[in-house]
Amino acid sequence: MALEMQRRGIKPGDIILTCSYNSMDAILPVYSTLYLNATTVTLDPMISLRDSTHLINAISPKLIFVVPEAIALIEGAIANLKEAPGIVVMGSHNKYATLSEFLKPHPDEENFVPKDVKDIRDVCVINFSSGSTGLPKPVMHSNYSMLNSCELISTVFNFDTILVYSSLYWLSGLVLTTVGILLGTRRMYYSNFTPETFMEVVEKYKLTTAFLAPTYAMQFTVENTNKYNKESLTDFLTGGCTVSDTLVANLWKCFPTTKLRLGYGQTEILGYAAVVTDACDHLFTKNPTTCGFPFLNSMLKIADLETGKALGPMERGEVRFKCDTILRGYMNDHEDPFDDEGFVKSGDIGYYDQDNCLYICDRIKEMFKYQNWQVVPASVEAVIYKHPAVLETVVIGVPHEIDDNHPLALVVLRDGFNICEEELLAFINGKLTNVEKLRGGLRVVKQLPKTPSGKFTRAKIRQMVMERSLEELMA
Repeated sequence: MALEMQRRGIKPGDIILTCSYNSMDAILPVYSTLYLNATTVTLDPMISLRDSTHLINAISPKLIFVVPEAIALIEGAIANLKEAPGIVVMGSHNKYATLSEFLKPHPDEENFVPKDVKDIRDVCVINFSSGSTGLPKPVMHSNYSMLNSCELISTVFNFDTILVYSSLYWLSGLVLTTVGILLGTRRMYYSNFTPETFMEVVEKYKLTTAFLAPTYAMQFTVENTNKYNKESLTDFLTGGCTVSDTLVANLWKCFPTTKLRLGYGQTEILGYAAVVTDACDHLFTKNPTTCGFPFLNSMLKIADLETGKALGPMERGEVRFKCDTILRGYMNDHEDPFDDEGFVKSGDIGYYDQDNCLYICDRIKEMFKYQNWQVVPASVEAVIYKHPAVLETVVIGVPHEIDDNHPLALVVLRDGFNICEEELLAFINGKLTNVEKLRGGLRVVKQLPKTPSGKFTRAKIRQMVMERSLEELMA
């Protein structure tokens, strides 16, 4: 495949984009691109046209591999590019070239040698930030950061048979797939999550490690897990957003013999910045919401939001990291991700305790004020999740002319529960502090919009609330 790409003019430094769901073929353009010392970029077909247009215009790819279902998306996204990229369909098509044309035997296969990397710190991968609070940004990573990320992660978990639902667009999908290939282990591909299908995969294929977003993990119950054999599952990874103690307690009940691994990472760090490992298991049982120790070769700093000064234990501030897996920068974006000491500014609020365990509280952009007091949505959501009827919830601030903002909660109920909004609101307000009380109200909805990796799209949710357009969430 790399030879055919080379024949069609792909050279070192070119940007090649792959837009695909989870599949056995999705990884082929990615590694073929790396063989040519070009730069690989991945896009999820579920990303909106607005975001896809923004991202593709930011990177200007030379060639795009795309699944048939996303052809219209790609055509719309590239419509205004000065130089239209080539399109290759990962399936059959009459208009565009197809992946099968790139996979035909080539006379020079036996003699093919990947292109040399002249500088290990050259960019090889571009990922996009999650876009949960705004437009995603193209994050540039080098060969150096990619190699370090894979090496570090490979030392922590049991990679014998691993399942990750996220596509290669997401950090977890790309890095964990790469680690599996380097170690020669098995990677399970699955697109649609339900607790039952997940448990069937665990039992049938003797799954050892799984990575699930908290929004998926919270759907497990003792009832939908206990009827399956889950002895093979040694490591259960979750993270990517704040994890409540209620979720942790429930997962311990559902998977009592499995090691629960909470972790904290970002696209800008290309992997974990902190994770619960065997070294801090004894502290995890005492502090179930910790993300564990800073990862190997990482330096952590909690910085004051106003001055940037480093804070001590139990003091909340912005989480900042310095490590061997950090980004080179944002492509075609003037925002500087580093502070004066070279630490990546995460945009997350957190703290560390006396045992050096890290805790993540919320995103800086998601916090809001009520009468000049800071309200942390994740703290309010943790209280809401304690009600047994609640499956999912998002708390936002609704602007108020006197009080700055009033907290409002959107809630998805678990199947089988029928509770009125007034009763649920009274229960929750009875457990919140005066500052946190849901003065903006509580709305029960059927669904909450998410990114393809399972994170709530809070910017979209806030916009829908402000525009009074929640009807589609009621369906």
